[in-house]
Amino acid sequence: MKKILIMAYSDLSSDPRPNRMINWLKDGYQLTLVGLDAKTEPGMRFVPLKSSAVSLIERLLLLLNLIFKRFETATWSKAMQAVADILAGEQFDLVISHDLVLLPLAFSLKGSGRVLFDAREYYPRQFEDQSKWRVIYRSMYTYLCDRYLSEIDLVITISNSFVDVYKSTYGIDSEAIMSWPVFVDIAPTPVSENQIRIIHHGIVTPSRHIENMIYLMDAIGPGYTLDLMLVGDRGSKVFRELINLAEVRENVNIIPPVPFHEIVEITNQYDIGLFLCAPSNFNLQYALPNKFFEFIQARLVVAIGPNIEMKRMVEKYDCGVVSDDFDPQNLAKKISRLSREQIMHFKQQSHRAARLLNAEKNRERVQEIVQVLTG
Repeated sequence: MKKILIMAYSDLSSDPRPNRMINWLKDGYQLTLVGLDAKTEPGMRFVPLKSSAVSLIERLLLLLNLIFKRFETATWSKAMQAVADILAGEQFDLVISHDLVLLPLAFSLKGSGRVLFDAREYYPRQFEDQSKWRVIYRSMYTYLCDRYLSEIDLVITISNSFVDVYKSTYGIDSEAIMSWPVFVDIAPTPVSENQIRIIHHGIVTPSRHIENMIYLMDAIGPGYTLDLMLVGDRGSKVFRELINLAEVRENVNIIPPVPFHEIVEITNQYDIGLFLCAPSNFNLQYALPNKFFEFIQARLVVAIGPNIEMKRMVEKYDCGVVSDDFDPQNLAKKISRLSREQIMHFKQQSHRAARLLNAEKNRERVQEIVQVLTG
């Protein structure tokens, strides 16, 4: 069997894109997995990217390497070196990296094999709204793109907008493989006469300004509830602020997260999937995240701001409402004007779209790509 190395700086059992790729390839290839954690099956091997506590001296050395533009040294962590030592001398037919910072490791291990890069973000502008990232990390991310993208055998990414920007900036041809979830054979649930249930799920980061979805609930009127299924450090400042905002509102609740493969079936009981996210950076302006397609797969009304790619999809499949701007009150009005018949119409439209926008379609294409690259 051909040997494939799959790497991500995450838990491979809960990170949707690498996890789906593992499941698509596990029966036809000998897989080695590198990440923070993973669930393996017979025939798979897991090598952990062990993150250890970083001392003050190590932090200072990292900062100096970044300041003096020694980006290869700054990127090459002790965890990466440990993986390189373990896998030294092994020959892989294909190395698949799901993170930009792992590209130096990918190229050090590829030997005569090929490299596939899943560019899940447009990395040169990933957190451009955060001053710390702009000052300290942007140059390193730009360097890694300049250094490695042109040498990669194939780049895939999440949307056509990212395909275009990687082409215009780096002259590379990439392919959009959207983040479609596994198909779930369910139907839209009936709309309650008493209450419209709204759900948002995802990671808590300052860039997303999740508080705006809570403020939306102040303007929407009676008869609506919002559940926030949030992932992140509950002790962080941003998370604590969200908890405080939810606690003083009767129509907002923060609920525990569930494993990603259970999200669709659990959220099917809701009526509306909500994602109001102002484009504080380039990646959010063109966001087309897992949750968007999970809303559709859960057969929900999709309620969003006018982010370019999501807006295009909602209009194409007629599966929800798009606000005119990113003011929470604007989207609140759009939602509150929906009759129960309109809500059911949009849920049925998501039901139709769910049969098209699912991982089975991507599985066939990814298997074709990998067969060519390992041939």
